[in-house]
Amino acid sequence: MIGPCCATKDRISLPNGMALWYPNLRWIENTKYEGWAFDFAGRSKTCWGGKVDENIVQSLARITITEHMVNILKAIRFRPALQAHDELVYVVPTPRIEEVNDAVMSIMTTPPSFAPDLPVDAEAAWGDTYGDAK
Repeated sequence: MIGPCCATKDRISLPNGMALWYPNLRWIENTKYEGWAFDFAGRSKTCWGGKVDENIVQSLARITITEHMVNILKAIRFRPALQAHDELVYVVPTPRIEEVNDAVMSIMTTPPSFAPDLPVDAEAAWGDTYGDAK
């Protein structure tokens, strides 16, 4: 186990049951190279350790934002108009902006189920257009 993930020979299992697949994944430590290696098209490939780590972090972020998106839908019955990386964009009637903002911020600052002690923060903005909300 590595945090909420589990590494095996061919994959890194994520807390939602999905996996990042790396055939024959292994950690190499020697005088020439230290980092991850895996097999690709029948050949051993090495990759900078940060690349695998970044894949794990981005996957966990995606799981978190998806969990928040589902919880927002359950709480206030709004679907996002746009989701990009760590951002959710909603089209909200003007009279409901404050109510929706409060609910979304409450949910978006809640730790994900797989890491209940993880500090999570969020920011919100709104405007007449997506560009105005920045």
